[in-house]
Amino acid sequence: MQVRKVNIWLLGYESGKGLSVNGTNGSNIGLTRMLENKTVEMTIEAQGESAFAEGVVTTSYGMSVLINCNGSFACSEAKIFGSDADALEWNCNSAMACMDTLLYCPLQSSLSPLPPSPLCRVNCENGNQVETCVNMTIVSMGGLHTMDLRCETTRQQCKGVTIHCGSDLSRLCVLTETNNNNNNNNNNNNSVYDCASCGTLWSYEPPSALRIPRNSWYIIEYDTKYSNEIDCYSESDEDCIIIGNVVKASKVSTLIINAGFADRLIIYAHHTSFYASYLKSANAKSVVLYSSANANDVRNFYSMQITPPQQSLAFMPIKSI
Repeated sequence: MQVRKVNIWLLGYESGKGLSVNGTNGSNIGLTRMLENKTVEMTIEAQGESAFAEGVVTTSYGMSVLINCNGSFACSEAKIFGSDADALEWNCNSAMACMDTLLYCPLQSSLSPLPPSPLCRVNCENGNQVETCVNMTIVSMGGLHTMDLRCETTRQQCKGVTIHCGSDLSRLCVLTETNNNNNNNNNNNNSVYDCASCGTLWSYEPPSALRIPRNSWYIIEYDTKYSNEIDCYSESDEDCIIIGNVVKASKVSTLIINAGFADRLIIYAHHTSFYASYLKSANAKSVVLYSSANANDVRNFYSMQITPPQQSLAFMPIKSI
């Protein structure tokens, strides 16, 4: 029997503190669900102080996630790994409800052609509370262009929010108050949150889903996401992209990477160490490995073994896009 809906109610003080909801187990269930156009809807209702504090949610293809945080610190320090989800909505309705949290937005929201409405929604305005999303970290490939982030500056609801963006997630900015030129009122509401590198003034060009299909992106949100193996399903005219952790140092030791028949296999290591991993790329047309100049202590490809492709192999320091 296939579960279509998952409803989790956390009522009361610390009722679900540290709870982990694993929407993926490293199998192909999510990929099968996506190909069959099926959806699992997950709802988490955190009602009460610290009800879902330090909680963790992992997602897979075909999942739609809704999280409501009602109560002081209700979801503080939670981690939502939503890269593979179809859609995600997070409502932070109380003071510091989503303080010091981490969110990976659905990748689907940032691929060309862009969906008609954002598939990643974060509402920090409900309830008119202060500092609802203070110090949140958001990973969104399209930055503010491909997500719906709602905050009020008067209540410092998104103070210190950090965004990682770009087609390789190498861009970074912290939201600050800026004038809203579309508002003619001379009051505090004449300011909005924005930033240069990932904000509204940045010109975002979404990667083509035809060139790099959704299931050919591998975002290493946490160390154990891909267990011991990554299999690229790319066809001969498609790329396969692996992006390491951009938030903190991580390690995926002894990972086996099968490039398959990809036109290009590209690895952006960032803060991830692929120590003693094995890259099998004999059938790929080309391989590019990007190490990070800002992560020298990680030793991105230390002791890695490579079966090189038949055509070309490149290795170079990472560049900002």
